[in-house]
Amino acid sequence: IFVGMLTLLGLGIGVWLAALNTMYRDVRQIVPFFLQLWFFLSPVIYPSSNIPGRWKVLYELNPSVGPLEGFRWALLGSPAPSLPSLCSTVLFTGVLLVTGASYFRSVERRFADWI
Repeated sequence: IFVGMLTLLGLGIGVWLAALNTMYRDVRQIVPFFLQLWFFLSPVIYPSSNIPGRWKVLYELNPSVGPLEGFRWALLGSPAPSLPSLCSTVLFTGVLLVTGASYFRSVERRFADWI
């Protein structure tokens, strides 16, 4: 389930970035910077238990927190991911997929002109 969540999240982000990169060539240069920033804002190298309580709600809005904590739970026996973090992932992923597909379809016919 967690692999599927991250796969769909990546697909949603990828659809948006593919369409934007065709129109604005600088998007390709900016993406690695934001991916590295997102890496450090996600619980990849540290557990969520290191986040102070006052920042926890804001932190759980990050759509990668739920699945990554789910991996920790499944593989390392850490506490299960919270429901708000999983709901944030599902909601954010759904919005990205729907809006990304809609935007991609609306600009797809102009791709050849921009390239």
